[in-house]
Amino acid sequence: MTTLLDDAVETPPVVKKSKGGAKSKRRSALYYAMPWNLRYEINLLGHDFSIQRIAVIYATIVGVMVGVGLGFKLPPVWVIPLIIAGLWFAPTLVRNSYRNKYEKQRFADVNVYIEQTLYAFRTSQKILTSLEDVKVLFRRDSAMRQSIDEAIGIITDPMAVKNNESAEALALEAIATRYPNDHVRSLHRFMLKVESIGGDFDASTEQLLRNRAMWESRVYRLQDQRREKRSQILGSVGASAFLCLLMLYILPADVDISEDLPVRIVNVLMIVVFTRIYVAADTKLSSDLLRSKRYNDDAKLLREYTRYVNYDAKAGLKASLTFAILPVLMVAVGWFVMDNTWVTVVGAVLLPIMLFQHKLGHALLGKRIRQEISMAFPQWLMELALLLQSDNVQVAIFKTVDTALPILRPELTRMRERLLADPASSDPFMEFFGEFEIPEVTTSMQMLYSLSIGSGGDSDEQITNIVNRNNTILDRAEQKRNDNSLSGMYTLFLLPVLLGGVVLMVDMSMFLMAFMSNMGV
Repeated sequence: MTTLLDDAVETPPVVKKSKGGAKSKRRSALYYAMPWNLRYEINLLGHDFSIQRIAVIYATIVGVMVGVGLGFKLPPVWVIPLIIAGLWFAPTLVRNSYRNKYEKQRFADVNVYIEQTLYAFRTSQKILTSLEDVKVLFRRDSAMRQSIDEAIGIITDPMAVKNNESAEALALEAIATRYPNDHVRSLHRFMLKVESIGGDFDASTEQLLRNRAMWESRVYRLQDQRREKRSQILGSVGASAFLCLLMLYILPADVDISEDLPVRIVNVLMIVVFTRIYVAADTKLSSDLLRSKRYNDDAKLLREYTRYVNYDAKAGLKASLTFAILPVLMVAVGWFVMDNTWVTVVGAVLLPIMLFQHKLGHALLGKRIRQEISMAFPQWLMELALLLQSDNVQVAIFKTVDTALPILRPELTRMRERLLADPASSDPFMEFFGEFEIPEVTTSMQMLYSLSIGSGGDSDEQITNIVNRNNTILDRAEQKRNDNSLSGMYTLFLLPVLLGGVVLMVDMSMFLMAFMSNMGV
């Protein structure tokens, strides 16, 4: 078995508090500063956290802050704000460390689940058998084992299904709800479709295995990037604080600026702000590894899609002209009444933004929807590939309309209607999501049309090539999205340097004043 599987079996978190998978909310630092809340949250993440351990952590925080205060030559009363800041922020770091362990374990479990379920399903072609084969890879007290056992219980219990629902679909949805991940849902859709229609699905299995491998690589790279960013920010904080501390000791002995009120104030503020910066960075770098940062609400996504395709440019322009009234007034008042350059400049900058806000908003909305289409399209192609083994292109497309992901259904419905009206026309293929101008979608639909008229050659090979190309493009897009999610970390890296520079300026100013005073100036 792979190393990843060994990791998944060694130390799985035991979910005690939440049947739904220990999904805890992101809360404020004040919430975690309360010992009972910290204990509850860590227990929710599957770890035991005793009162004794909390006492040790809080005592350590107090000790560290007292040591820092003594290092900066602060009297006891000035150390109190440092202790309060430590007790306020540090518990969040403790929670984040457990959160990271929890997310890594969930990722490992899901990774193993997808891979081994695909292998088991390729052999048995039965969802129940596959789940029974895979569950033995996880310890009985692990969250993944509990989820699989729950799914098996739904399939084997006739009373668990009502209103003619599919027991297998209901069971797999229970797992997907606990592990909200696009690859888990793709796996489940694939198994349900294969068990329903059968056929040769080896090529689709290989596609899903390849997608899983690319996702695994992306997540490992993201984890490495997060560790690097965390180390960089910690180094920036530590180096900046050390330089400010050094300033208090390298000055001549007859000039002690540590007793000056401004120096004490800026040093205390610096330590508190530095602590807050690192906590903010650590919290941002402890986010979910499974859930894609995209739309989670299908109804909202469809509303946004409808708003985009039914966009009224005239109404948008009218709204922009209304919004532009304020910057026009600012320019007029600033230039003619107040003779204030700043007010005039601000109004002039805001004016073009307000005038074209309808176009900017429409473009941003289109970009988000385009990303959703690019994510859903390869999954639809894999489903289509299974149907093409027994149906022609048009019939296969018709069968996917009602089962496709929500973002694809409106355009697929429109395509079906146009094909029914003119089966030989190329327009339904060529104009599929045409207004979004997605190259990979356009190219794929061109190849599908070629297959529909019998000039595309081997359909299996053609579909495989289409899906491969789309998945490669999708992998690059997801990698870029991961990189963009870390872009804000550079600001947190620079902040300690800038703030440290301000503190050093205050220290040098106080030193020069003291030096000149000693010289009698």
